[in-house]
Amino acid sequence: MVKGHPPVVGAGLGLDRFASAKKSTYDKRAVKAKQTALNAKKVNKYRKLLRKMEPGSTQTVSTERSTDNDGGKDTDKWGEKEASAGKGGKTQGRSGAEAVAKRKNQLQRLAEKVEVERRSEAAEHEQERKTKEEVALKKAESQKQRRKEKSKFFKKTRQGQPVMKYRVEKILSQLQSK
Repeated sequence: MVKGHPPVVGAGLGLDRFASAKKSTYDKRAVKAKQTALNAKKVNKYRKLLRKMEPGSTQTVSTERSTDNDGGKDTDKWGEKEASAGKGGKTQGRSGAEAVAKRKNQLQRLAEKVEVERRSEAAEHEQERKTKEEVALKKAESQKQRRKEKSKFFKKTRQGQPVMKYRVEKILSQLQSK
């Protein structure tokens, strides 16, 4: 087939078109490799962040910067205002050490909050466990009492007649309860 000329009827496809006609552009191996690389990148980033957040670490956690409509001042991901340079290149606001200390204090507050929530959940679980134990104990006790009464109710004399004493007691207790 020549460019610029109408296709000839019955000529068919060219060899290059025929070869690429059934080829798919989707490659499973390439997609899987790309996904694995992306996951590895995320895992490495997470591990770095954990290393930086360790209490014994001297590094500080880097903050994500974003500009809002508040005059272009930068804020970190916790919403704190960063020091911005004024006239003469002097910085206004907190020093770097103060910002790190405040961030640590915030992390400590969050840790305390989580600890309080864990304690309250543990107390709730303990209370639920105790109530379940009490219910189970009461249930077992009542079943034991029922078995005892049932065995008395079905007692027989030597002649095979039911012992009326226990049957009368049961009827009497039912009448008194009403």
